Amino acid sequence: MKQLKHSKIYLLFFLLQLFVLVGFNKQKQLPIFGSNWNTLQTTKATSPMKKANLEPFVYREMPPIDYKFEGKVIVINPGHQKNPDNELEAIAPGSNRKKAKVSIGTRGRISQVPEYAINLLVAKKLKALLVKQGYRVILTRESNEVDISNKERTLLANQNHADLLLHIHCNGSNNEKLTGSLAMCPTADSPYCSKIYEPSKKLCELILAQLDQTLQVKNNGVLETDFMTGINYSKVPVCFLELGYLTNQKEEQKLIDSSYQDELANGIAKGIKSYFIYRTYGK
Repeated sequence: MKQLKHSKIYLLFFLLQLFVLVGFNKQKQLPIFGSNWNTLQTTKATSPMKKANLEPFVYREMPPIDYKFEGKVIVINPGHQKNPDNELEAIAPGSNRKKAKVSIGTRGRISQVPEYAINLLVAKKLKALLVKQGYRVILTRESNEVDISNKERTLLANQNHADLLLHIHCNGSNNEKLTGSLAMCPTADSPYCSKIYEPSKKLCELILAQLDQTLQVKNNGVLETDFMTGINYSKVPVCFLELGYLTNQKEEQKLIDSSYQDELANGIAKGIKSYFIYRTYGK
């Protein structure tokens, strides 16, 4: 009888341990890292990891509590201006190739809203978001009535030792069916700024990925070029971002809408955040 009594006690103790263990595992959330850099995701301990092969890197959780954005300097250039400056300037240091210092850009096919106005509105919305997050943000222009060349705007980022330079633009084409965002960066063998190729391309990829994820904007990818003044003079990581096509009627209606501009600014801010997290933890 004593042996039977002891067996019952051991069985009861075993079942109690099993109940606690199973209950704990059902509730526990384990942080795990994806196979690409530090793509931090949270999933149940018993479920398979999802989107571990996500390209490019997108940081999906808040940064570590000790991560600081303070001190990060971002220069945002709202492309173009109200009045063009057709005087020529070299497209790169030491280059014999020249083009106009600055143009007025494209405009809405139906609304006729000028690109330069949209660029500035989005830039100001983006600045407000970034300042709240602790960044120091410099706009190359605060109004449309300025006269600042593309070279001068880029040199402003160098002079302020910026952590990144972002050019904001809208696209245009004779083909009114074209839609989507794209970004430009230097080429890997650029004779002017090859040293910033890798971080610039990563910055472009991460911003485009967040715009796609946040707004379902068609991602037309990253174009590598040595023909853009705003890229060639940069000594800091640079992204030349085209938000969408003003020559496509549906996309035009979005781009001129204030709420959509808010969403664009939010998506870009998330991309910038992903970039700094990647630069800190992703290598």
